[in-house]
Amino acid sequence: AIDQSLKNLILTNFYERGFNVEVGSNLQDSLFDNYDALKQQTIKNNIIRVIKNFEPQVEVVDVIANMEEPNELTVEIYFTYSNDPEVRTVVIPIRRLR
Repeated sequence: AIDQSLKNLILTNFYERGFNVEVGSNLQDSLFDNYDALKQQTIKNNIIRVIKNFEPQVEVVDVIANMEEPNELTVEIYFTYSNDPEVRTVVIPIRRLR
């Protein structure tokens, strides 16, 4: 259930939820920008921020964002639950729809 919750939070854009406009990481807009080290760090910071603010029982260990092809982003999130020390992984592919 937490894996699905993380996916929902990360795939949500800002202003997509009516009464809580701060929810989201705005990754869909990142698909069309020039991908460099600064953009990668911004993506990581947005993901860590949204998880920290809206999924408090999850502690983020690491976030890896790779642009493998133009307009295709793969995000790997390594995290632990608050009561389980085992590191788990969620891989979220984000592609441009035609």
